[in-house]
Amino acid sequence: MIGNLWMILLAFTISETTGRNLSAQPLDHTACFTGAPSRNYYVFAGDPFVLTCDLGSHTSTNSTHYADELLWYRKDDEGRVQQIHGSKEAIEQRQNAFFFSSISPAASGTYFCVLRNTHLCLKMTILVGQNQISCQGHELREISLIRDTATKISCPGIDCFNSVARSPVRWYKNGLTVEQYDERTSLKLKNEQIELHTIYEMDSGNYTCAFNFTENNTYWLVRRTFTVSVIIKDTKETPTVLEPYGVKTIELELGQSLELVCKVYFGYEKNFSPVIKWLINGKVATENTRVKQSEVQTVENTIEGYTLILKANLNKVFEEDLGINFTCFSQNSQGYSVGILRLQEKASNTHQIKIITIPISVIFVATTCGCIGIYTFWIEIVLLYRHYCSKDETINDGKEFDAFVSYANSSSSDTRDTITEDRFALELLPAVLEKEYGYKLCLFERDVLPGGAYTEDVILSIKKSRRIIIVLSPNYIALTGSRIFELMTGVNIMFENFKTKVILIKFSPLPEINTLPQNVKKAIKVLPEISWKGSKSSLPSSKFWKQLRYYMPVKKNSHLSIAYSKEHETEYKFLV
Repeated sequence: MIGNLWMILLAFTISETTGRNLSAQPLDHTACFTGAPSRNYYVFAGDPFVLTCDLGSHTSTNSTHYADELLWYRKDDEGRVQQIHGSKEAIEQRQNAFFFSSISPAASGTYFCVLRNTHLCLKMTILVGQNQISCQGHELREISLIRDTATKISCPGIDCFNSVARSPVRWYKNGLTVEQYDERTSLKLKNEQIELHTIYEMDSGNYTCAFNFTENNTYWLVRRTFTVSVIIKDTKETPTVLEPYGVKTIELELGQSLELVCKVYFGYEKNFSPVIKWLINGKVATENTRVKQSEVQTVENTIEGYTLILKANLNKVFEEDLGINFTCFSQNSQGYSVGILRLQEKASNTHQIKIITIPISVIFVATTCGCIGIYTFWIEIVLLYRHYCSKDETINDGKEFDAFVSYANSSSSDTRDTITEDRFALELLPAVLEKEYGYKLCLFERDVLPGGAYTEDVILSIKKSRRIIIVLSPNYIALTGSRIFELMTGVNIMFENFKTKVILIKFSPLPEINTLPQNVKKAIKVLPEISWKGSKSSLPSSKFWKQLRYYMPVKKNSHLSIAYSKEHETEYKFLV
């Protein structure tokens, strides 16, 4: 950060002084101390400042040789002139400049730079202001703005100067002039301030306000450089324990080791002071001699919040560890959250084999009755096999929903006799997947409490879901903000956790997608896609719903068994 400030200040010093005529002086350097061209800088105490020796077109400021040939002098209060060099901490010589990381009143004075064996020299006066208590905001060097709100950025300390005696303020961001432009209607330059009607993340950076003022016939240059960061409002939510989520039971053999993983998402807080720890039966894990705990790691750090992981290793599991609570405890300023892990002794393999013997025999009979039937009804066979043989993948996985549904609102005004994308998502999907097959969907408008931050709610809802169903349509592609954010979030979480999958439903033909982000275009091209064919797909027994269930998680319950049996009774007879 300090290095960036130095480069920005150096650029301003050069840009504001280049082009002035510097008269040649006699070879005797003492003549410079009385007749050299001069510049005057007014600086606020504590600011970073760069004093640059720019001798115009006679020299190249990028030349290392030129910097080596410079001689620097300073005149003290008694009028004595002494040669100076860069000192240790507060002042550092870099190429053809002196860099003050935090200038103090003691730096006030007159400086001279002289190019060895030439007639060129420059006189520079620094006045470090000390009595600025009455000037509002003069001490600001770091400003935090809240995203999606509105504000005005003023030049810190501008009230210290008489507006009649100074020039208008010039604004720069990261060394470039700040200007109004048509593509950014929310930014205005008004009354010597930067007005931001909507604050975005891109508004962060190093800002500089510059102006000149005249006092007692002396022309002074003033620059204030400060850092602007964009943050979001402090979260109003307690932490979210991602792992273990809720109460999770895992099976393992006695005597084996166990890694305990506590993964927690903390919403953004300006004064972030999280608490994350493992408790074993209510006691801190570090009190247990059999547990070795690692340091807390940050695995994700965004403007929205932070994801932390705390790992601990139990060197050996004994019978006394079964049934007790291993608690992942987390806390922020809003409260605390926990996730509980319980251990269960692993069942023997013999018992498992007996359980699956009969269903496998059913599949064997089905698969030996004819290759044509198997090929034609492959999805039905897979669903049949999953129904009887596959393990329910929703048990103790810490997820709350089977699928998060992302869709666009319809642009049509008459939807009474038409299945639009929003009716499809809000009515038809729940009617079939929830009522017929016992799945639990996450519909943002229905299942997420209002009042929270949209992006935070979306991320947490998707992380609680086993699948992400994307209802693609021209309306969806046109909404490049919120809906594409949901798609991108789903893809990113899928990469983090291979058990989470994205399902694309092509509701209607799509337009060109060249304007979408590259990773979104790739995702649309390679992810599983199911085509909706209107009334032809609406029946629960249609190929569309079979394909959709094929990609949904394996889930077993009595509700599902009844619906499954009724729907496929005829097809099962054909297969066997």
